[in-house]
Amino acid sequence: MKRYKDIPSWWFYLMLATTLLISLALCVFLNDEVQMPWWGLVFASAMAFTFTLPISIITATTNQTPGLNIITEYAMGIIYPGRPIANVCFKVYGYMSMAQAVSFLNDFKLGHFMKIPPRSMFLVQFIGTILAGTINITVAWWQLTSIKNICQEELLPPNSPWTCPGDRGNQSRFCPMAALVLEFTKYETGSSGWSRPFPLDSGFSIF
Repeated sequence: MKRYKDIPSWWFYLMLATTLLISLALCVFLNDEVQMPWWGLVFASAMAFTFTLPISIITATTNQTPGLNIITEYAMGIIYPGRPIANVCFKVYGYMSMAQAVSFLNDFKLGHFMKIPPRSMFLVQFIGTILAGTINITVAWWQLTSIKNICQEELLPPNSPWTCPGDRGNQSRFCPMAALVLEFTKYETGSSGWSRPFPLDSGFSIF
């Protein structure tokens, strides 16, 4: 492996700066769509940065990877209740970025054992991510705009494949965690000024 050129550190710094700037632009200029304010991005990034190293160590020593998915969902649900898209975006930046970083390290470790040049590994990961993300977004956008009543099971014909069971499963998890369904968004404000994410009579209140 010493014969191969190592990856320059500025490649990682440039990618980090670029992705943060793009994400910040989304939060500022498309806030009506993503719902998450800029400080939510900063908080999520700080959470991912803090947990990436210890979770990577746990993964490397035990082959078990603890997740931040529930933590990020619940944290954003308490801080910024009643905004489902903001909750999902916060989970993406706070949990998925950390999980992808750990997966990235796993791939690099495998590539090291297989004597694959580090720069080739980096470029393949980068190009693959761009292609996969672009194709996924394109196909999802095409489906949402071309398939009538997609994900609305009561309006679809019988035996339709477009019922989106996976999305309904995610929704059922996000709703109790972040008080996203309509009957949970009427949260109360305690005497300390903090907003309670669940009404006291909702069955989900622990405060």
